[in-house]
Amino acid sequence: MKNFLVVLAAVCLSWTQQRDSYVEIYRVSFTCPAGWDVKKAEDDGEFKTLSIEKAGDLSSGIVSMLFTDNPLDLDAFLQLLTSFLEGRKDINNLVLKAKERTRYGKYDGLASSYSFYLNGVKHEGEISVFLENGITMGIIHQEVVQHHSENLKGFETIKGSLTLKD
Repeated sequence: MKNFLVVLAAVCLSWTQQRDSYVEIYRVSFTCPAGWDVKKAEDDGEFKTLSIEKAGDLSSGIVSMLFTDNPLDLDAFLQLLTSFLEGRKDINNLVLKAKERTRYGKYDGLASSYSFYLNGVKHEGEISVFLENGITMGIIHQEVVQHHSENLKGFETIKGSLTLKD
């Protein structure tokens, strides 16, 4: 009987475990990792935004996507996104690194990494921008430095699965 209860408990736990999910919205698709949730999806006409966050009170992983169907200059778009950080009054000691050519998944573009302190806690992130299939995409990965190992797999899953549709 004891073995039966152990097996039954294991089966019940497997039913409740979260699994990766496929997300497709606004001509963008990606795999949302288990333990992460799409928290916001908005379309204001010109720009669309998606916010994907790691679930849990002690989690800090967030992926923010801002994109448009209009082709934009990548240098200017990267500057626009970094200016949002520079304008935040709630962060301290913002350090923006120089832009560099990069790949976000299968897409070539530009990126700038950054760090700052919020309430005495160090955060790091990277802003990537690219243009593909008529979509100009800006993606921000951000986290508390101490949570990097817990967030890395989720960031890599989103990055590796992102597809911009024709």
